[in-house]
Amino acid sequence: MADERRRSNDVELAGILTTLKFINEGLAEIKGDVKSMKDDVKECYVTKVEFDPIKRLVYGAVGVILLAVIGAVIALVVKR
Repeated sequence: MADERRRSNDVELAGILTTLKFINEGLAEIKGDVKSMKDDVKECYVTKVEFDPIKRLVYGAVGVILLAVIGAVIALVVKR
């Protein structure tokens, strides 16, 4: 009876070890994926500091265009 329990425990332990092995391999794969994503972010995307001058330029250009359009509409209304 003790031998049966021992065999049962050994089989259960082997199953647990196999499961842990698969989990460990999965975690290693996930770590590699996260590292590659971090590298992609560093290479492909612009930081806020780098984007700020462009944002100011575009906002300024849009502001000037909208001001010109509003001024033209007001000029048309005032002439009539």
